[in-house]
Amino acid sequence: MSDQPVVQYLCFNLGVDRYAVEILRVREIRGWEPARVIPDMPQHMLGVIDFREMMVPVFDLRLRFNVQPVVYEPTTVIIVFASAMKNEPLLAVVVDGVSDVLDVEQAMRCEVPDMGHHIDTRFMDGMVKIDGEVVVLLNTEYFLNPDELMRLEMVVEAEMGEG
Repeated sequence: MSDQPVVQYLCFNLGVDRYAVEILRVREIRGWEPARVIPDMPQHMLGVIDFREMMVPVFDLRLRFNVQPVVYEPTTVIIVFASAMKNEPLLAVVVDGVSDVLDVEQAMRCEVPDMGHHIDTRFMDGMVKIDGEVVVLLNTEYFLNPDELMRLEMVVEAEMGEG
């Protein structure tokens, strides 16, 4: 075993592709449940769910990443996690299923390749190759555009005030 610090990532699937988020950001993994629709939502936002008496926005990562949407199945889950933006708000994402926990040393990580200025790579924190497969390490700080998050918070607060 190396002396390098190890960061643990929760690995999940979107179709045949694997992604991972730092496990310390994950608050809960729960089974699929429909979200409460909020008017004027972005296409990739499904609505909000009640998470321990808090309304948490739910995003479908397939739609957020422009991946072909699928029917929600028994393996579909919602991952609730804390973002590093604005006092750690909770966010939830819908994924096809969780697979495992990865132990990643710094030496294992690959930098995000330069994909030109037309492709926003801020959501990627790096990549790692595991058993011949590339896993994209997601940067939870940029899952959402900060302006979009602020707009979303205003919509949720307004909806809660009407409720």
